[in-house]
Amino acid sequence: MDSVEFLSQAMSIKGVMRFSDGCASQYKSKGPFHDIAHYSQVTVEHHYFGSRYGKGPSDGESAVVKKAASAAVKGGEAYIPSARELFLYCEKKLSKGISTSCCESFKRSVFWVPKESVVRQREEPKTAVKGTRRIHAVSSTGDGMLHTRSLSCFCKGCRTDLEELCENRDVVDDWKVINFGGPISHKSNY
Repeated sequence: MDSVEFLSQAMSIKGVMRFSDGCASQYKSKGPFHDIAHYSQVTVEHHYFGSRYGKGPSDGESAVVKKAASAAVKGGEAYIPSARELFLYCEKKLSKGISTSCCESFKRSVFWVPKESVVRQREEPKTAVKGTRRIHAVSSTGDGMLHTRSLSCFCKGCRTDLEELCENRDVVDDWKVINFGGPISHKSNY
């Protein structure tokens, strides 16, 4: 089960909006772009910050895991010789349920994905996206089309799919469409 499937089962979602740094080798290469273009369960948007070398939101989540595991090993609380042991430690010590308090509304879940369960029923994408360093927003339609923009915009017009009502049209460009091929049936683990 990937994160989108998990969220779909845990709560009603219409789409997923991800934020990360703009590391080309991890998030802005043809493989992740191809996966986003073909994600058909829900709309997936990915917005990229400038690379900050370990100072983005996703790096903060990783830091929680690294700090807790390191402290547990140093303190003799845990022995973590493998990825599987790290997963078991995090599942036991770092998983959190959804709180009903007005100020705490989050859930932290940890997943173990065995290598043999990752199945991609597609050929390696051949389409490279030109100018990835200038792209800061991508969006899926699930039909093999990837929509790209040089800047992200979250104004009311853009959030309601009325791009022509964008409050920032003087600086935000129109979405450009890249065709990665028609719909395919695969489960992305992106």
